[in-house]
Amino acid sequence: MEAQLQLVHYYLDNELNENALFVTERLHVLDPNEPTWTHLRSLSCLRLGQYALASEYSRNVGIKGEHLGCCYIFALSCLHQKNYAEGIKALQQARSLWATQVQTGTPLQVANIFQLRNIPLDIKPIKGASMKPIPEEQGIPNLMTKRIMNRRRSPLIKEIAQPQANGSTPSAGDEIKAARSIEKPATRPRSTLNENDVAGAKLSSSKLPELPRRRSARLMKQEPPVATLTHRPASSSRPVGNTSKRLPRPRIPVRPVEQKASSPNQPANDTKPTISISSPDTKTEEPVSSEPTKARAQTTPSSQTKLQQLIDLLSKLGRGYYHLSRFQPKECLEAFSTLPGDQQATPWVLSKTGRAQYELMSYKEARSTFRILQKIAPSWMEDLEVYSTVLWHLKEDVALAFLAHELSDSHFLSPQTWCAIGNSLSLQKSRDEAIRAFKRACQLYPPLPQAYSLLGYEYMDTEQYAEATTAFRQALQVDPRHYSAWVGLGRIQEKIGQSERALKYYLGAHKINASNAIVMTYIARMLEKTRKPQLALDYLRRGLNLDPPKTTISLIRMQAASIHLRLGQPAKALQDLHLVEQFAPDESQVHFFLGEAYAMSGEGNRHLALKHYTTAQSLAPWNSAKSKQEQDVFPSSSK
Repeated sequence: MEAQLQLVHYYLDNELNENALFVTERLHVLDPNEPTWTHLRSLSCLRLGQYALASEYSRNVGIKGEHLGCCYIFALSCLHQKNYAEGIKALQQARSLWATQVQTGTPLQVANIFQLRNIPLDIKPIKGASMKPIPEEQGIPNLMTKRIMNRRRSPLIKEIAQPQANGSTPSAGDEIKAARSIEKPATRPRSTLNENDVAGAKLSSSKLPELPRRRSARLMKQEPPVATLTHRPASSSRPVGNTSKRLPRPRIPVRPVEQKASSPNQPANDTKPTISISSPDTKTEEPVSSEPTKARAQTTPSSQTKLQQLIDLLSKLGRGYYHLSRFQPKECLEAFSTLPGDQQATPWVLSKTGRAQYELMSYKEARSTFRILQKIAPSWMEDLEVYSTVLWHLKEDVALAFLAHELSDSHFLSPQTWCAIGNSLSLQKSRDEAIRAFKRACQLYPPLPQAYSLLGYEYMDTEQYAEATTAFRQALQVDPRHYSAWVGLGRIQEKIGQSERALKYYLGAHKINASNAIVMTYIARMLEKTRKPQLALDYLRRGLNLDPPKTTISLIRMQAASIHLRLGQPAKALQDLHLVEQFAPDESQVHFFLGEAYAMSGEGNRHLALKHYTTAQSLAPWNSAKSKQEQDVFPSSSK
């Protein structure tokens, strides 16, 4: 645990709060009963400004007053959220933990407060100057100095008296010199060392010397100082000559001694290594057991195992995030599937899993994942703009409106909230209000490229192409690899009739995200318009090899059938159209293409062509099939 704590403290000390949050989330899952990880996890959220998440993580431990750190973080998060009642309650519950503590966490010792310490007498008198007390009118009017000055004036060192030959009174400088001579440590005569001596002590003693006390213990039990600033009777003072009690004792040198052979009457198992401990005053030799060393050696493999488990876990998480950042959602999901079940249920992994499913256009699976995320961590906001976009693609206006209201109540100033509001308004065809919501999201958090991208698509739907281009370019300034903005720029050029430039933008998006089948359909459409049908069919086949969802497969096959019909290949077109008919039998455009293919295949199939033309007309009497063909085949995939 020591190594893990050092890692987390390193991140916190260097303001790497996101890394600290990520690591503490992993460690908290590995050891859920350890309140230290709960404290550090909530502290990371607090430093990131995620007060609701910090309150959520530290609530169970902090509100009960079981851990002082968790209680303090919970109270701070309640303060930021203006939830004063719960914060005060948590601090009252933990009163027994902080009532006797100072700010540094050290127990408060009232008896040691405002005590005068020894003042070093290393004072060199200036020539021609005399040491006299400062008059009260020239000094600082301090309460302590007034109390001292009101007492009987006495020299700094009153207990030292040097005999004078002429009977004169000693001066202050003489008293200081006398004090210096007294504090000189006593010396001892040099002695010769024998072969079996260590630091001048023979290896013979039956009792260990007293170990030097810690500095804090010596300060607590220190003898009264020799030189005092207040008057005391001479009878209460201790002799000054013995200075050994005030000097720190030297460390006792230790030398290992070879193990003696066991006697015939003593079993071999009872032999233990001995070490000799000697000091200038005592000579001892006592056998010391090596059991603590064995215990320390037994704990080392356990800590190494825990560290190795953490490293393996971080390796799997890093592999999954690497694939996600390179827009390889299938490989990302495979990497996350190798994680333990409790790690897969963490908020970070769930949010990245939902994002990978969104990139795969598995919108229903992504919706389920984000719903689980909201149940586990209701205050988690990262990647929720993707969740609102998923609901927009699924046309779930009620669920999207509920999400927008829920987020606005709890996180009104979050950009994800305003993205959800904008998507909800966009689904309700309130374009102007949706644009205002997306602008607000961009203002709240400019480094969020998804907000600019959504704003650009709304401008494009209202045919404000200049503003849409500006929004898409701002998204690319934030993240040059945001392929959705490249697609948006391509669609704008396509709408204004610039097929070559649109193809350039689509190819740029495909270079970033080669696993998106929808981008390949856009490229195929531009290649078809630039009279490169075979290359367009090649891109459509590559899109089918990506194994996209069934809806996307149907759209790709319909586009391929349209190209085959233009090339005069009705047989190949019929193969694709029959597969699409099984999936979408009520689609008018499918029946229109079937009728056209049967009409091109010969005289014997004219009755089938007439049948499908009639079906298409009955399914969509208000819409011309020709205009449907020219319409965008993928209206719901723009975001």
